[in-house]
Amino acid sequence: VHTLSYVSSLAFSTTALYNNSKLPNLTSKIYHISETVSKAFFDNKLNASASVGVNFIKVTDNNNQFVFRMNATYNLNKLGSLSFNISNNNYNSNGVLAQNYNEIYGSLQYNINF
Repeated sequence: VHTLSYVSSLAFSTTALYNNSKLPNLTSKIYHISETVSKAFFDNKLNASASVGVNFIKVTDNNNQFVFRMNATYNLNKLGSLSFNISNNNYNSNGVLAQNYNEIYGSLQYNINF
């Protein structure tokens, strides 16, 4: 994981992972890389971020997974905060063990501070 932050509240975070699991009858390898960019606005009342990532998965077949996320949180001071999240997960399989799918998930949350 590598993170770079600026005085302007702009930040970049890069993640790279590798996993290699070996069993007697099965070997799996996963390569992952992702990047997140975040920024604070309006005297840190609004925080926004976006992430994009990819997984290259090798078990018996070669599969790919693409992920995209966006988040925005607005601080309401004593009233709490309001957050909006949306993400997309796209899985592409070249084999018979896994199916292709594309999912979109969104949420709106209100958090109370006490």
